Amino acid sequence: MNLNTTTGALSGFAWGENVGWVNFSGGALAVPSNAARLDFVGSRLRGFAWGENVGWINLDDAVTFVGFIPCRADFNHDGVVSSQDFFDFLTAFFTDAPSADINFDERINSQDFFDFLAVFFAGCA
Repeated sequence: MNLNTTTGALSGFAWGENVGWVNFSGGALAVPSNAARLDFVGSRLRGFAWGENVGWINLDDAVTFVGFIPCRADFNHDGVVSSQDFFDFLTAFFTDAPSADINFDERINSQDFFDFLAVFFAGCA
C-alpha cells in the first residue's frame, strides 16, 4: 500500500488472511466515488477499499473506523521529525493552509505557531 503524503490518498494492495487482497485504489469506482485516503486532521481512514473476498470495505463508517494517533511534529508525514517539518509548517502557516491549524480551533494564528514549536521540540515517542 502507498500513501501520498500531500493528499493522503491511499493506493496499491494489501493482503489479509481472511479478506484476501484489498485494493486501496478501488474506492474511486464506488458509487458515489469515495477513494481510500488518510484524513490527517481527523486522524482516521476515509473512503472505500475493495476486498476480493468481502467486497466493498467502508473505511468511512461513523461508528466503526480505523483511527490513529499521529505525531504532530512530523508535519509532512514522512515518518521522520526533521527541520523539513519545521520549514513545511512555516510554508503552510504563512500561506494560511488548513494544515497549519495545529490546535484545531479553525483559525490560523500565532497560537498555532507556538503550539507547533511545542510539539516539534517535544518530538515523537
